[in-house]
Amino acid sequence: MTINQIQDFLRQQIVASAQKHFDITPESVAVEIPPRPELGDMAFPVAFELAKLIKQTTGEKHNPRALAEAFKSDLESVEFVDHIDIAGPGYLNVF
Repeated sequence: MTINQIQDFLRQQIVASAQKHFDITPESVAVEIPPRPELGDMAFPVAFELAKLIKQTTGEKHNPRALAEAFKSDLESVEFVDHIDIAGPGYLNVF
C-alpha cells in the first residue's frame, strides 16, 4: 500500500466516523506531514473543521479535542495504525 492509498483509506475512515458519531459528513479531510518524525507519520486537523461544521449545521459548540477522541478510537482499530496521539487542541497524529 502506498502512502497516498493509506492517506485516502484513513480519510474514508474519518468520514465514516464523523457520520457515525456526529451524523455529519465533512466535504474534505486534510492530511499533513508533521514537521518532525516524533510527531507521527501523518496528521489530520479534521477535529477543528468538524467543530466548525457542527456549529454551522446545528448551532452546537463542540471541543475539537473531544471530537478527536472519537476519531482516535475508531482509527486505532485500523490494522496498519500503530497508535494515535492527540496533539494540542485536536490534531490526530497517526503513527
